[in-house]
Amino acid sequence: MNGAILVNGKRKIIPPALLPAYTPEDAARLLLLANGGVFVATLNFELISRGAADPRFAALLRTADCRVCDGIGGAILLRRKYPDGKIPRITGIDLGYASLALATQRGIPVFLLGGRPGIAARAEKRLRAVLPGLCVAGTAHGYFGKADLPALRGRIRASGAEIVIVCLGSPRQEEWIAANRRYLPSVRLFLPLGGSLDVWAGMVSRAPLLWQKIGCEWLWRILHAPGRIGRLWAAGYALLRSSGTNFCPKKHNIVSN
Repeated sequence: MNGAILVNGKRKIIPPALLPAYTPEDAARLLLLANGGVFVATLNFELISRGAADPRFAALLRTADCRVCDGIGGAILLRRKYPDGKIPRITGIDLGYASLALATQRGIPVFLLGGRPGIAARAEKRLRAVLPGLCVAGTAHGYFGKADLPALRGRIRASGAEIVIVCLGSPRQEEWIAANRRYLPSVRLFLPLGGSLDVWAGMVSRAPLLWQKIGCEWLWRILHAPGRIGRLWAAGYALLRSSGTNFCPKKHNIVSN
């Protein structure tokens, strides 16, 4: 059954493969009701294209407990699969910030993982300035290998973190969550958020609010990082050669209580 929510007093139907929330704040509240290491997939154009073209990655995405539509490209592609559904756009970075704000209110400890050495610590400092009381239980950079995994998992377990922000870039961040969440039973929420730590650290600027509202944040990123054009071209080509968005299950698996 499709999820239904109220938006400005009107009932909106959301495709069952997406988290039934319309704002980052509502999504964060719903996610923090869940138990058992929830893995959230933030579906943007690149992620959908990779999942449509790569059966192994599609299978990994199907293990996610819930999904949000991150960006206008993702919304356009998902409308092909769910033409009658409302596709709410909740960007990963906005969901991440809303989750951190809610964690601050509730005293929930978080762990920041990813970026170059020093980036996570810089992001922590800047986040604390705007979210007084935020409990960052630990940070770690994203430059680690397979041999480092036991020690990294030990640090996260010892920190007591219940939310782990994972910024390793796709597909590495999704692969890391899928492979490691069973070793971290005290973590209730894993959020793969790409370059969010770089933004929170002040190393990268987000698009102006108007660009975000009209769905052109992707264009802003290309203008400021032309190297992304090749990635988007490759993703689009892979999508054209594929069978479409074949990785979205008919239901999301989030458990609420």
